[in-house]
Amino acid sequence: MDDFLIQYPNCTEISGGLRLRNALDISGLNNITIIEGTLHIGYNNLITDLTGLNNLVTVGSLDIILNNSLLSLSGLENLTNIESILNLNGNINLANLAGLNNLNTIGGDFTLKSNHRLISVFGLNNLNSIAGRFYISNNNDLTNLEDLNNLSSIGSLSIYFNDDLVNLSGLENVNLIDNTMDIQFSSLIDFTGLNNLSSVGSSIIINNNNNLLNFTGLNSLSYIGGELRVINNHALNNLAGLESLTSITGTTDVANAALRITENTNLVNLQGLNNLFYVGGYIEIDENSSLLNFEGLNNLNEIDGNLQIGSYTNGNPSLQSLTGLENLNSIRGNFYITDNDALTDISALNNIDSIQNNFSVKYNNSLPNLTGLNNLIYIGNSMIIYENPSLTSLTGLNNITSIGGYVSIGYPYKFDNLTDLSALSNLTTIGGPLVIGGQNLLNDLSGLENLNSVGGDLTIKRCFALTSLLGLEGLSSVNGTIEITVNPLLNECNSICPFLLNLPKLDRNTTIENNLTGCNSWEEIIINNCAESICEDIIESNAIISSTEFVEYNATRIHLLNGFYVEAGATFEAYICEE
Repeated sequence: MDDFLIQYPNCTEISGGLRLRNALDISGLNNITIIEGTLHIGYNNLITDLTGLNNLVTVGSLDIILNNSLLSLSGLENLTNIESILNLNGNINLANLAGLNNLNTIGGDFTLKSNHRLISVFGLNNLNSIAGRFYISNNNDLTNLEDLNNLSSIGSLSIYFNDDLVNLSGLENVNLIDNTMDIQFSSLIDFTGLNNLSSVGSSIIINNNNNLLNFTGLNSLSYIGGELRVINNHALNNLAGLESLTSITGTTDVANAALRITENTNLVNLQGLNNLFYVGGYIEIDENSSLLNFEGLNNLNEIDGNLQIGSYTNGNPSLQSLTGLENLNSIRGNFYITDNDALTDISALNNIDSIQNNFSVKYNNSLPNLTGLNNLIYIGNSMIIYENPSLTSLTGLNNITSIGGYVSIGYPYKFDNLTDLSALSNLTTIGGPLVIGGQNLLNDLSGLENLNSVGGDLTIKRCFALTSLLGLEGLSSVNGTIEITVNPLLNECNSICPFLLNLPKLDRNTTIENNLTGCNSWEEIIINNCAESICEDIIESNAIISSTEFVEYNATRIHLLNGFYVEAGATFEAYICEE
């Protein structure tokens, strides 16, 4: 650089980029006003400031990286515009940003990283716009952002690992973040400084901030265009500060929740979300070990996605009720209630009338019933209820008329304690398979009298107290195989006689075994339970033969139950009663 001015005395603009490494003196660049490409100043162990760039007004990008002796940015006083990226990284002796006092726009990202002795951003007092990501990370001595008081617009804001930065004072004029706000592994205790922020265009991610107490400072935030993710903030007690938030739009990525609150060990409720009425994606609330209820979601009325309360790995172990969800009326995705050991009351769900996809209640050790779902009339896909050891009744499901997919009431290799199914008395149609299994106390199937159609397999298995199939009298259609097995006390199966007698080629798709005598095969059920009905319904037969077993018989015309006919000349199997 020493002879640059001598060789190019009239050069004021550089159309490309310029790399300065191991430089001793950069005063030869004193005439340069514009550098269209990237000015890279890196790995210079001798320069202490940037004297020599005093006339630089505009630069495409500016990288100032790993200059161990750099104490000041003096020399950049005339720089007003960086068209793309500003990267200040690893300048371990830089204490502030004096020298950038006239910089007003950054057209791309601004990275402020690993400047370990940086104590303030003094020098950025005229900066008003960062179009890209403002990334503040690993500046161990940085205590405040107070010289950013003219900054009003940021593309994205990311703050990581700044040990002494406890608030965001200095960002009071920021009213819009176009994309993401991402704050992780910080020492923030709240969000003081962002008091005028009203909108975040994409997501807010607040993870692993061990000192964060609440969301004070975000009191003007009304809109989040992506997701709100609050994870693993161990001091967080509530969400106070988010009272102006009315809408979370969610993302198009189905792997991401619109509202995810998990692993916040001291969070006791959701106070702060009191004005939130719409969530445009799925909600996941799990692994919050102190969460007692959902107070704070009192105005939420629509979820345009899934609602997941708890998870398979670790639910919300202290959650006692769903108080706070009283105004929720529509879930347009799945609804999961999983592994909430203290949950005894879901009565707050009394306004929900439909679940558009799957409904699942699993591993909730203290839940006694489903009271609160009394207005639910429709489940669009599956309903799965098992391994809730205190659940003795399905009370709450009394108004359900139709379930669109698979239904599992218990599971053969799980253990449940339902005593009756009377709450399902209005259920007429199941669009997929029906499984009733793993029940210790269920004596019969009373409550299913109005069920006439099962759209898949029918399985009744390992119900250890089941003595009767009473309740299946109305069943007329099963679009799949039938398995009635390992019910050690089951000996009364006459309730399914009408159904069995109308099934052609029954032996090919039916497994009935390991029950008590009388219900150990479909033949045995018909012989022991259905003879009287068949006798009454056989008509127009040329010959009746006495028999107590199945026979092959060439009939002229025999009418069995429910309109099933065997025409003349056909070979059929049926039990023929004595005349």
